[in-house]
Amino acid sequence: MEILYNKELKLSKFAYTADCLHCGAEFSYDIEHMGAQSQCHSCHSTVVLPTAELPAGYNVGAFEVIQLIGEGAMGQVYTANQVSMNRTVALKIIKPEITSNEENITDFIREIQLLASFNHPNIVLAIEAGKQGNLYFLAMEYIQGDSLDDKIMQGEAFSEEESLTYVLKVAQALESAWDEHNLIHCDIKPANVMLDRKDNPKLMDLGISKCSHDQSTSSQIVGTPFFMSPEQACGKTLDFRSDIFSLGASLFNMLTCQYPFPGQNLQDPLAVIEAVKNDPVDTALLKERGISKATAMLILKMCSKDLDERHASWGECIKQIEGALGKFTDGEKEPVGPPKKQMKVSQAAISRRKQKKKKSFIPILLLAALGYGAYWAYENDFLGTVKEKIEEQQKINAEKEKNSSQQETGSPHEESTEPSEE
Repeated sequence: MEILYNKELKLSKFAYTADCLHCGAEFSYDIEHMGAQSQCHSCHSTVVLPTAELPAGYNVGAFEVIQLIGEGAMGQVYTANQVSMNRTVALKIIKPEITSNEENITDFIREIQLLASFNHPNIVLAIEAGKQGNLYFLAMEYIQGDSLDDKIMQGEAFSEEESLTYVLKVAQALESAWDEHNLIHCDIKPANVMLDRKDNPKLMDLGISKCSHDQSTSSQIVGTPFFMSPEQACGKTLDFRSDIFSLGASLFNMLTCQYPFPGQNLQDPLAVIEAVKNDPVDTALLKERGISKATAMLILKMCSKDLDERHASWGECIKQIEGALGKFTDGEKEPVGPPKKQMKVSQAAISRRKQKKKKSFIPILLLAALGYGAYWAYENDFLGTVKEKIEEQQKINAEKEKNSSQQETGSPHEESTEPSEE
C-alpha cells in the first residue's frame, strides 16, 4: 500500500487534489478522508490518502478551525472556535497512523470519556472527543500561555523552587489519574505542561498518549525518547512508575536545560534510547548548577533504571517532592550561588566588626576627654599656683632691691655731718 503523493497538494472548497504514484491520474478527496485507504479510479491501485494542514474555516464537528498552533507525536493542534459557546478551544487532530489501529481507537474513545469524567486543576479539561470521516479529534480547554519547554528552549532554566512546585502539582494530577482511573500518561515532558495566566501548570494529552496499564503491553514504542523510561523504550508493560521516571527526567531538564540522557547523538533516537537504558543521571551537572542534595536524591530515585527502585506509589513520590520543596519554606535550603547561611554569617561578621569599632571608639573618646580635663586642670590649677609664686617672689625681690637702694643713699650724708678732729 502506497501513499498518494504530490509536493503541492491543491486545496479547493475543503477538498484536496493529488496524483496517483502509479499512473499519474489526478483525483480529489475530502479533507475528512485524509489518511484513509482508497483506490485510484484509473489503475485501481490501493493507496493511503495523504494528510495536510487543515485550512482556516473548516468545521470539525462543532468546532471551526482558526489556525495551526503546534504539532507533536500524537498529531496537530489547532485553535478553534466552539460555535455553540462562542469560545476558543484547543483542537487536536490525532494522526491517522495512530487511529488506523482499531484497538487504539477503542482505547482513545474510552479514555477520553474517563478524562472528561473528572476535573483536576492541573489537568487540561477535555471538552469533546469524536470522529468526522477519518479524522479523530479531541477538543480541549485552551490555555493562553507558554509550555515549560518554551522557556527551556530559550536556554532559561527554572529555579529549584519553581521546578519543584510545578513538578509537585503535576505529580498530584497524575496521582489522581492513576488512583481514580488507572490512567498513565506515557509522554510526560516539559512540552506537555502549560502554564496558565496564574502560573498554574496544566498537564496536556492525558488519556491519549498511550492510555492505561492494561493495554500498554503493545510492542509499539510511544513517547519522547529523551524522557521515556527504560521499560517504555523496550516496549514492556507499563504502570505509573514509568510516568514517575519521565517526570524525574523532566525535572532534570527544567533545572539544567539539558537532557538527562542525551546519548552520543541527540539527532539519533536509537542512540538516545540506548542512553536512557544504560547511562546514569549526570549528578555532576546537578552539583555544578548548585542543586540541593535533597532534589538530586529525588531525581536519582525517580529516574532509577530498575522500576522497583522507584517510588512504590505516587503518594511516596509526592512526599519526597514536598520534602525537597520544604527546604525553601523552612529556610533550610542552600540556593544556587552563595548559600544564604554563609551570607548571613558574613553579614553578622560585618556587623560584629562594626560593633567592635564602635566599642573601641568609646575608650578613645574617654581618654581624649580625660586628657583634655587633665590638661584643663593642669593649666588652671598647677600653672596658676606657679604663676602666683613667681609673682610673689618678684614682689619680694622688688622690695629687697628698694631697701638696698635706700641704704646706699643714706651713708654718705651722715659722714658729711660729723666734725673733723683736725
